[in-house]
Amino acid sequence: NQLRANASFDFETASSYIVLVRSTDQGGLSVDWGFTVTVRDVDEGPVLSSSGPLAVVTDQMTAIGGLSVVDPSGGGARLTTTLSVPAGKLSLGARTGLVFLAGDGVSDATIRFTGTLAQTNAALASLSYITPTDAVAGTSVSVLVQRSSFSASQNITLVAAENRVARVSDPALAGKVSVVIQGTGAADSISVQRSGA
Repeated sequence: NQLRANASFDFETASSYIVLVRSTDQGGLSVDWGFTVTVRDVDEGPVLSSSGPLAVVTDQMTAIGGLSVVDPSGGGARLTTTLSVPAGKLSLGARTGLVFLAGDGVSDATIRFTGTLAQTNAALASLSYITPTDAVAGTSVSVLVQRSSFSASQNITLVAAENRVARVSDPALAGKVSVVIQGTGAADSISVQRSGA
C-alpha cells in the first residue's frame, strides 16, 4: 500500500509526475491505472559556494574568485549579505543596485548589504581583499547570506602566497622601497638584481 520512488521528486525539475500502475494476471491480460503525484515546493534557502583557501600577498589587492550563491526557492526576494574580515580591508567592484547597511563597499572591514540574486552574485564576483601586514595566519573572510529565516555561510581561509614579492613603500626611506619576501616553510634562496642590469 505504498508508492516508493527510486529517486527524490524535485519540484524544480517537475511540479507533478504521472504514475502508471499495471496489473497483469497469469494469462497475460493486464489493466492499467494512472494517477498524478503533485510535488509541493519546499523552501531550500540560499546555498553558497567558494573556491577554497586564498593566497594573498602583503599590501596588494587580491581578488576573491569563485564565490557565488544560488537560491532556487527565492522567487526574486532580496538577499542580505554580510562580509567581514578581522584584519585588512574588503572592497566590492560591482555595487550597482545594492543597499548598504554597513560600510559602503570600499575598503571596509565589514560590509553588509541587500540586493537581488543577480546583484549579490555580481558583488561577490567582484570582491577583493587587501592586508596591511604579512601576518595572515588564521585569518579568514567570513561570508553570510540570508533570506527570511534561511542562511548560508562560508569562511574563506587566507594564506600567505609562497615565493611572492611585494613592494612596500616606506616613508622613512626617502626615495627607496622596502621589499617583503614571503617564502615557503623550507629553505629559500633569494636573488637580488639591479633594475635594468
